[in-house]
Amino acid sequence: MPFGPRVALDPVAIRFEEYVSWCGRAKFEYYGGGLKIDGTEGTRRVAGMLLMTFGLREVVTLAHPREWVAFLDPEPHRAAVAQHTTRLLPQAQYEAHTYHQDQRYYRDTIAQLRDLSGYGDTLEECQHDLTKTVQGWVLLRLARQEPIPDVA
Repeated sequence: MPFGPRVALDPVAIRFEEYVSWCGRAKFEYYGGGLKIDGTEGTRRVAGMLLMTFGLREVVTLAHPREWVAFLDPEPHRAAVAQHTTRLLPQAQYEAHTYHQDQRYYRDTIAQLRDLSGYGDTLEECQHDLTKTVQGWVLLRLARQEPIPDVA
């Protein structure tokens, strides 16, 4: 089924067929102080299902209106996000980890910003994941009007 959540003010029942066809790969992990749902597409789809489950009336209370506006229209913050991201990413440290038999994944972190990390099956995926994480973190800090710390 094509992804098309039916979002309303009140909860909307999710049909089994919708759940099965929209659900991302079954990989949910908790690390770095938060829940990681496998990839951007998986995150978007889970968010759609949660919107249906709880309804807009409940979901909009989870964040300040400035935060919703910043994420719905990030363009006014694009230059600042790019500037801070470019400054923060060179501080990243990459680690290769082996699990199961010879399967490997990569994790990168910025030591001074403990809650920011990226993961991937390749170094490139890991770098991309950290870039997206840092961009979202910077955008949220800007929306909350919080300072973005210097790291060195």
